[in-house]
Amino acid sequence: MNNSLMIVLFWAFIATILIFQLLAVDEYDLHKAIIYSFMITGTFAVYVHLVLSKIIKKYIQKKRISSLIFWIFITAIVASTILTIQDYTIDSFFSQDWNKHKDTMLPQFFGMLMATILISGIAYSFELYRHHIETLKATQVLKDSLNELELKSIRQQLSPHFTFNILNNLQFLIQKDKNEALKLLSQYSKILRYYVYESQNKAISLNDEIAFLKTYLELEKDRLKNEAKMKVNISIVPDSLKIAPFILSTFVENAFKHLSNDNKWISVFIHLKENELYMNVQNTFDDKINGEGVQQGIGLEQVKKRLQLIYPEKYVLEFDKADSVFSVQLNIKFD
Repeated sequence: MNNSLMIVLFWAFIATILIFQLLAVDEYDLHKAIIYSFMITGTFAVYVHLVLSKIIKKYIQKKRISSLIFWIFITAIVASTILTIQDYTIDSFFSQDWNKHKDTMLPQFFGMLMATILISGIAYSFELYRHHIETLKATQVLKDSLNELELKSIRQQLSPHFTFNILNNLQFLIQKDKNEALKLLSQYSKILRYYVYESQNKAISLNDEIAFLKTYLELEKDRLKNEAKMKVNISIVPDSLKIAPFILSTFVENAFKHLSNDNKWISVFIHLKENELYMNVQNTFDDKINGEGVQQGIGLEQVKKRLQLIYPEKYVLEFDKADSVFSVQLNIKFD
């Protein structure tokens, strides 16, 4: 139902109520009550929608309340004068005595003025509420636009950041085992291709994110061989949930990046229960080498910004460092 139809129905309802009220008065028959009701209601409708609403919109936007009150009062006097003349004309026409109702015009005028001011106040309240809603919508649109620009900027940084880490890994492998490096290069290229394309999407399937993460973990396991202990517990059943791309993998990537030189071990726990995701990633790190860097890298800063923008008030992210072990706890509640 559009606004125009709602306005017509509203004033038709007011006119109908007024007819029944007038019929309760002895001097009003059905014919006179209908004419009086529709003339008075029509005048009020014109006053509210063609005059008052424009004045209110103009001065609300300019925030000039004193001028608004002045013009509402002036237009209310004019509207009340017109309504009083209409009332006098209808009463005199049906009584055929044009002098009989002259003495009641002043009380009628003040009665009409009070009714007009009351309606003006109601109209002002509705217009102020509508203006407030429009302002909130405009603010939200602007906020969404800024968020989207920031997310787009962050997404454009994801692939270069991930590529940089892959190249570091390959450089290490080439020095250690060229044949192994060539083997892993082919596997890394598949992951990188997926990373480049999926990073441009606002959301991907949670199952795809988990599949990507498992592949990445397998590659790191092959790279490290027996140099590090890995404990992986991922419990995600197939579902239709979607997640921002590479939210989870960033924490795992960070764990491998800052892994300690001695006594290496990594633990990855991911569990989904009733549309709430629980993730815990732990890794050993060297206090003297990268004690502060484990939670200040580009990847973690990016993922924190993305969580704030995409899942406001729907996530919990905690970092903890104790006894050369860095821990990340992430909870995300999906709608």
